[in-house]
Amino acid sequence: VKSLDTAIYEMTDEMAAGRFDRALEKLRELSAMGYEPVVLSASVCRQMLRLYSARLCADEGKTTRYLMELWGMRSPYPAEKLLGAAGRFSPDVLRQALIACGEGDFMLKSAPGDKDKILETTLLRIALLLKGAAA
Repeated sequence: VKSLDTAIYEMTDEMAAGRFDRALEKLRELSAMGYEPVVLSASVCRQMLRLYSARLCADEGKTTRYLMELWGMRSPYPAEKLLGAAGRFSPDVLRQALIACGEGDFMLKSAPGDKDKILETTLLRIALLLKGAAA
């Protein structure tokens, strides 16, 4: 059984690679496992923040070690993967994706309706921003 963070990382990695159908499938699997939409949203938002921060670090010439320290990573592997994924997108696109995360999270916590559908819509909004938006 994978940790939630690992599953979310894989999901956002699928999105960064343009495999949005797989990302949505992973989201639905996590939901079927009983994870609440608000918890999933927070995890997706945290991962998008990591991607954005990795892009900013790369633009400033920061090292993998710096990113590891920033996020409390014990191994360089996840930091290198983050830097690689973040490098595919402009800072503006990642910032917009992060804003979409925040808006979706707000909707989950304040709007009536199907929380799973709100989360899926947020994920699809992020996917549209990332699609074809290479730096």
